Amino acid sequence: MKKVTILLLLHICLLTYSQNKSLKKNDYLNLQDKARSYLYIDIDSSFYFATEIEKSSSPIHQSFANGIKGYIFQLKNDTLNSKKHLSIAYDLINTVPDSKEKSLTTSYLLNYDGLIEWKKNNLTSALKKYQEGKKISESINDIVQTVKFNANIGLINKTIKNYDIAISTFKKSLQLVNQNFELFPKEEINSMISNIHLNISNCYERKFQENKDEKKIDLALYHTQKALQYTRNNGLLKVRSLTSLGNIYFLKDDYINSKKAYQSALIIAKEIGMLADYNTLLCNLGHINYYYKKEKEALIYFTKVDSLYQAEDSNLTEEYVLSNYYLAKIYNILGKKEEASKYSKKYLDNYESMAVKEIKETLDINNTLNNQKLQQEMIEINNQYQREKIIKIIALIISFIMLLVLILYFKKQNNLRIQNAKQSAEKFQLEAEKTKSKNIALLNEIEDFKKQQKPKNTVVIDSEKENQIVAKLLTLEKKEVFLNPDFTQQFVAKKIKTNTAYISHVVNKRFGKTFSEYANDLKINYAIHQMETNPVYRKYSTQAIAESVGFKSAISFRKSFTKKTGFSPTQFLKNIENKKAKNFNNSKE
Repeated sequence: MKKVTILLLLHICLLTYSQNKSLKKNDYLNLQDKARSYLYIDIDSSFYFATEIEKSSSPIHQSFANGIKGYIFQLKNDTLNSKKHLSIAYDLINTVPDSKEKSLTTSYLLNYDGLIEWKKNNLTSALKKYQEGKKISESINDIVQTVKFNANIGLINKTIKNYDIAISTFKKSLQLVNQNFELFPKEEINSMISNIHLNISNCYERKFQENKDEKKIDLALYHTQKALQYTRNNGLLKVRSLTSLGNIYFLKDDYINSKKAYQSALIIAKEIGMLADYNTLLCNLGHINYYYKKEKEALIYFTKVDSLYQAEDSNLTEEYVLSNYYLAKIYNILGKKEEASKYSKKYLDNYESMAVKEIKETLDINNTLNNQKLQQEMIEINNQYQREKIIKIIALIISFIMLLVLILYFKKQNNLRIQNAKQSAEKFQLEAEKTKSKNIALLNEIEDFKKQQKPKNTVVIDSEKENQIVAKLLTLEKKEVFLNPDFTQQFVAKKIKTNTAYISHVVNKRFGKTFSEYANDLKINYAIHQMETNPVYRKYSTQAIAESVGFKSAISFRKSFTKKTGFSPTQFLKNIENKKAKNFNNSKE
């Protein structure tokens, strides 16, 4: 018994000692490769290898282990533990003196940090992490990590629809991998190549959806098949590749193969616990069944998405909003009006906030990319200044040992350099103004986009009801009710005793306009008629004309008037006066 006890204590001591001992370099690298390679094959195995690394007494090893654990927890949608481990990782690496190994580990942490932000849909924050990490990797000539950062930056461009830039970035990464094949860990190389092909395929798929170019969808299919060849045992990439394959077959109008690919991906996603991908696949299966008029099958998938969202109590997702939209339509088709109304309300409540977040994210990312370009320009200007400063010092030294004529000559040259510096400064100022104008134009486009974004019309109304509403609208037009400043959908709905949804539907269907465009056209047409026929009206100011037709702002009136006629109100009145004067002179002759 004593021998057994002694052996047990000895085992515990040896175990404790081994846990506090720093790993050898080769052991650390082997465990590191396994932790990363199992990341998308078996998360639990990846977590195990990360834990083995964490047992090392080296703060660098512990930092890497906590960084990858932070990403693993985020893959499991455990944001709290993800944030905790990432914070520990940064605290540990900050205690280490500067070295190449510290820089290498810091770049790993920034990559996982960016991936975590990506999973949380914080694209701007993710981009900044990738850019910061890429600088560190390039500074230590780490080609492997540079390729990873390039691929992740390509993903950001793909997400905000910069497809050509994304494709170019991915192809350069693929070329870099092929040129430096021996530098990449064997456990990662297949997954990396598969992932790059998959992203290229996704870009071609999106480009096909924009212009229906058959070459694009064929290229997408080619790269997806290449991605599947390299997935090996990588569960996540297999899910993503099969999902892409399902998308492509759907775009090719092949329901059977599309459904088969989605269902295969769904099984794997559930097995490896990829909830986000699982939800996306449920949505995809619901959509293709709805598209092919298999409403009852579609209902099963969309209901599952809605149930999972309610159970998880997670952040608002595109899949959840989309499921509400289709559930409303399906229940309406099935004649279950109460259920249709419930999901329609949920969709309307969530759609606007989802769209605004996406627009803001796109604007923030483009601003970040523009700022990076400006920063590089500033560095170049500073380097130019430093070079000129050295030249000036040399010129001053030479001037002391040269004749008076040469002194005058260098003085003249110095004046020319100053003039060039001023021109460079003026040129930079012009570039800055152009960039500012572009940003303002982009903001205006975003505002217009936000105004135009509206939920798809799900109103169902019979022809008789439509005709009644049209007749009432024409009566209001005849009575010139549109001149009222409060001529809004709500006002009209109350006036003709209906609701705003019906008015919006009828105006859009019968007049081919939004209600705002319809109201503005009535006001502008009235103003044009008065300008042409009423001499007194032509003496009004733009503000007075705007108020007379119900515009609350002269600026808004001027913008709408110019858009419709091609002239400002002042120019339009001037043209009428010129025409009147010309007719008068002709009659005298």
